[in-house]
Amino acid sequence: MVRPVGVGEDYFKRVQAMEFSIANDDGNLSNHLREADIVLVGVSRSGKTPLSMYLGYLGYKTANIPLVPGIPAPDQLFDVQRWKVVGLTIDPERLAQIRTRRVRTMGSRAVQRDGYTELAHIFDELDEVAAVQRSLGCPVIDTTSLALEEAAGRVIEVVQKRREAAAGR
Repeated sequence: MVRPVGVGEDYFKRVQAMEFSIANDDGNLSNHLREADIVLVGVSRSGKTPLSMYLGYLGYKTANIPLVPGIPAPDQLFDVQRWKVVGLTIDPERLAQIRTRRVRTMGSRAVQRDGYTELAHIFDELDEVAAVQRSLGCPVIDTTSLALEEAAGRVIEVVQKRREAAAGR
């Protein structure tokens, strides 16, 4: 049988995983979270989207959910098997830099007064999100100085170990 060029055994699985990751990006839950292989949770600009897209490319159906202070996490998140959930965090000063750059690329030259880029607010936000991550019982990976591939490797390793532990191996 002739196989199309570039189409290996895992090709269609990877395409499905990438489509899942795109459809379930940034809290847009097109599919039920129970279908996800991995669920990433963290603050805005902690690297959830690029990481979930890369994990999708590797063949993992990945959903990512932003945790926003004052807004409850989606109920579906608490129905997911805990071993699938991984928290992301980032250094507050680095996060402020990233967010400031993001705001500027969106055309704003004004200083944000809503707290999105303010360091004191970011510290509070990270504390509140860390409390939610603790309530989920999920491990937390600091993405501050990790390359995308390294962060993905850590997420995969953590999820595999937790899955095995949950299965009683």
